[in-house]
Amino acid sequence: DDTLDVTVAGANGNTAIGYRAASQLTSGALNTGVGSLALKGAVGAFTGGSNTAVGANAGLQVSSGGSNSFFGKATGGAVTTGSFNVAVGLDALANTAQASSGDNNIEMPRCSVPVRLLVLITLALVGIRLVV
Repeated sequence: DDTLDVTVAGANGNTAIGYRAASQLTSGALNTGVGSLALKGAVGAFTGGSNTAVGANAGLQVSSGGSNSFFGKATGGAVTTGSFNVAVGLDALANTAQASSGDNNIEMPRCSVPVRLLVLITLALVGIRLVV
């Protein structure tokens, strides 16, 4: 399968733009994948919901994780079952063992201080509780 199957039962409100974006989605809802292989998911087992991935290979291995936000090439590549994770910038949460099944991780390794502050303020404004 090379594209999102819009007939998947229970997989409502999903958007996939790019080569094989969300192609392994089986039942998750309200996911958005933009970019080549964005939110492709584990083979035949992508059930997570409310994930957003923008960038080539962003959220590549997500299986049952939900409410994750990945922005940048290969961000969230290590996340499989983790939820409520935020990754901004090239390779953020791409190789972190804790991110695979961990929750509430935020990583912005290559972002400038102003960008980090903007992201953190935005997260606080939308009600995401930060643990420092």
